[in-house]
Amino acid sequence: AIQAAHDPAKFYHYTTENDMLYRIVLGMSSKQFREQYGLNEGISPKVHMTPAQISLFTRLQRSNTDLIQMGIDYNQRKEMLAELAGKITTPRLKTAIGQ
Repeated sequence: AIQAAHDPAKFYHYTTENDMLYRIVLGMSSKQFREQYGLNEGISPKVHMTPAQISLFTRLQRSNTDLIQMGIDYNQRKEMLAELAGKITTPRLKTAIGQ
């Protein structure tokens, strides 16, 4: 979806999208997460996320792909995905992911 939306797709297009999702799921960027937990630059935050966080990230990633393909701009997608995360995050899940 990113390749179709950007001609040519650059590395930062992917980074921007992933960081948006990390901010929604973790409340911080991947860089901030790595710094907070002392992780090396090349380590994905997913390695240290809970199963509930990974599940939420994956679901939002799929939804984001659909929204990109629909031509919805970044800020609208960000709002929509945050709202979706709030709807699918039950109180039990919020406890599991530390919110």
